[in-house]
Amino acid sequence: MYHLGPTWEEDIRELGCNMLPEVIAEVRASHNLSPVGALVHCINRSIETYTAAYDGQVLGIVGLVPGTILGQWASPWLLTSPEAKDHPIYFVRVSKRLLNRWLKIYPILENYVDARFDASLKWAKAVGFEIHDAQPFGYAGLPFHRISIRGV
Repeated sequence: MYHLGPTWEEDIRELGCNMLPEVIAEVRASHNLSPVGALVHCINRSIETYTAAYDGQVLGIVGLVPGTILGQWASPWLLTSPEAKDHPIYFVRVSKRLLNRWLKIYPILENYVDARFDASLKWAKAVGFEIHDAQPFGYAGLPFHRISIRGV
């Protein structure tokens, strides 16, 4: 059974010990953070976070970080476990629902995706993000795609 609910400390520990290798590579390249460090960094800056689980196992944690005080844009983020790959339709549905809600608050949502992370780029396209040309980004200066989506 799928569940999307509040993020608890044990969710952070579980996902921090079982993060998808491509996600680990992305957070190291972008911010030079460990899996737990990336979760804490994102959660502490977010206005809301949710844990996605299947049969009690954490598949991922998602949240939204406001970009400006004036509320013109925000950055959604999603960090996942290897098991999340087995549930792509669930993540597309949940993401679309959250993005639609967040776009009512912030007219622009954007973030950056590691150009090496094909599954993440495929997800971004499936939920409606525009994928921009890759540019050097983050701690390691590797190619990342800016992804953006605008509300109506």
